[in-house]
Amino acid sequence: MEVDVMNHFGILKRFSDVPYFENEKSKKLMDDLHFSIRLGGIVVVTGLSGSGKTTLLDKTLKKLQEEKNIIVCRSLSTEKQAVSIPLIFSAFFSDLVKEKNIGSYMKAEKKERKLIELLNKHKKNLVLLIDDAHELNTQTLIGLKKIRELDKDTEGKITFILVGQPKLSNELNHPKNEEIGARSHMFAISSVLENKAKYCEWIIKQAVSENIKPKDILNQDAIELLGESLLTPLQVIKYLSSSLQKAYMIGVKPVTKEIVQSVLVPEINGLDAKLARNGYTNRYLCDLLNSKNNELRLFLKGQLVGSKAQEFNQEILKLGIS
Repeated sequence: MEVDVMNHFGILKRFSDVPYFENEKSKKLMDDLHFSIRLGGIVVVTGLSGSGKTTLLDKTLKKLQEEKNIIVCRSLSTEKQAVSIPLIFSAFFSDLVKEKNIGSYMKAEKKERKLIELLNKHKKNLVLLIDDAHELNTQTLIGLKKIRELDKDTEGKITFILVGQPKLSNELNHPKNEEIGARSHMFAISSVLENKAKYCEWIIKQAVSENIKPKDILNQDAIELLGESLLTPLQVIKYLSSSLQKAYMIGVKPVTKEIVQSVLVPEINGLDAKLARNGYTNRYLCDLLNSKNNELRLFLKGQLVGSKAQEFNQEILKLGIS
């Protein structure tokens, strides 16, 4: 959002810079996460893209680190589908071992023994955070369970925090993955932000001075339209900012419902957008549907007809996307 727009509406900070939104549900979720991470095991946090998963976890981990109960490690690999068990061990050792050359620990048997040694040395829980975990392959997920079992007779516990879009929980709840799914502690944050209209009002209040009210920025029906049309905090920030930008350009204040309607993308809740927010890539969908790219594109545009379209619809319904 440009400075001129902010000055025009009396906005003091970007909406993306306001504090984390907390309500009773989010506070309880944070408390439950805090408790589960301390106990060790596999903790799964899922939510739509832009729902605030990373922010929630950062606050939870910061609280735990302040209590000096854990050591947080992170898997930084950007190619999640290629993440293997040796890379998981490498992530632990990169953050915990002082020696620059960790290759000597990566041989069979040695890496497991070294991790046990580190648990006994630090006498704290070791937490490994893996973001975009909905892209991990099944063998890696099973391997995490086996690493988790190394802490049975040690001075500390191992906790894996898997953060991803709803595809992750859907996959773990499938009978084929019950070996790890049944042993995981799952948390979904998609339902934390239930009233998006109130969130719009809240975020405006955080960004303006006390003498400016949300109704001075947007008409009530404009706020309600944003709340009805959007799903996540990230979407609210994006389309609220776009609405203010459009209103400034045409000299309107406060923002009207018509202006909000003009900036909302018609396909915002289309099938392809929903699938993407839930973590389903075109490559995954082609494998699932046993289809070619051009068939998938036609289906997502609503242009595929006949029995194949019906088959695709049945498979997509099984995903339970929101």
